[in-house]
Order: sequence, then structure tokens, then C-alpha cells
Amino acid sequence: MPGNHDKDWNNKLVQGTFIVEQPITVLKIDGRKYVLSHFPMADWQSMSHESIHLHGHIHSEGSLYNEMNRMQGLYRYDVGVDANGYSPVSMEEILAWFDGVECRGRVKWKDWVDETGDKRVRRKLAGL
Repeated sequence: MPGNHDKDWNNKLVQGTFIVEQPITVLKIDGRKYVLSHFPMADWQSMSHESIHLHGHIHSEGSLYNEMNRMQGLYRYDVGVDANGYSPVSMEEILAWFDGVECRGRVKWKDWVDETGDKRVRRKLAGL
């Protein structure tokens, strides 16, 4: 899935090497929807029905972002290598990550900011 720095996907030298998906791709595997995109989304198709949103882009360094999503019942997971010990993540690992988590299907922004302590977000919210 091309990201914001991937400009040469149509280059003849790499054609046939990669399968290039649309910017937002929805897969259905074993009855569950997976919504894939390079960027994280606040709202995605079937999010209130346990679809899992897989994305990268944010370079979240460690598991805090994914832990916050799980804690809030958001089936959203940063599959970027920097969030996962510089290793790929299998579908089995992603399903196990959310096993037993009640899907709440919505982002609770105030809780998110309070828990992560993201001062940039706090400043932006305070200025509204």
C-alpha cells in the first residue's frame, strides 16, 4: 500500500514486483472486514461491527498507541515496523491482540488525550 513518500510505484523497474492496492482497501477474511490504509482513520467502514483497521504512517515507536486503541475498544492497529519491534505482524497476532476486547466502535477523544498526555493535541483542543 503506497504511503506519502512512495512516489515511484508506476516506475517500469518495479512493475510486477509489488501488488499495489488502492489508498483504502477493504478485505473480508473469514467473515471479518479489514480496512487497510497507509494513514490512520478516526472512522472506518464497519468499525462498530468489529472490523479491524490496519495502518502505518505514524511511526509510533512501541506499543502505547496500539495499547490505547485496545483499551478503548478500538479495533485499530498500527502495523508499522517501528510499533512492532521492527518485525512484521501476522494476522494471528492481530486477532490475538483484540481477543476478548469489547468493540466500542467509536473514538473517545477526551480519554485518548488524557491517557496519552499528548501536549500538542491538548493545546489544539484548548484553543477550540
